Amino acid sequence: ASGINAEYVKTAPLELADCPPCSVCQDSSECWYCLTCYQTFCSRYVNEHGLLHALDTSHLMTLSMSDLSVWCYGCDAYVHNEVLLDAKNKGHIAKFGEPAVKIELAAISEDRTEGTIIKP
Repeated sequence: ASGINAEYVKTAPLELADCPPCSVCQDSSECWYCLTCYQTFCSRYVNEHGLLHALDTSHLMTLSMSDLSVWCYGCDAYVHNEVLLDAKNKGHIAKFGEPAVKIELAAISEDRTEGTIIKP
């Protein structure tokens, strides 16, 4: 899915921590950042605090620090959109110490696809 409501995604703080504990139960086995308020919560497979936060606040977008995917509780699916790149990039820096590499299609020819790697 690629259609998201940008109102649920706020600008990420300057730095994110790699895997801070859940702000409710302190579990840090599976941490997710709320992309609206940037509190961290555990997943639905731990104690469901991310899901409960979404239901209580309507903060529907969350970033997994395990694989840097974004889950939308409103559409019950993983999503991707340009508006998520700032948070994903800051998550990548927290995990790996460097910005993510952005791959863009440079040109498509009849016989092959050429790609360009651009570092932000």
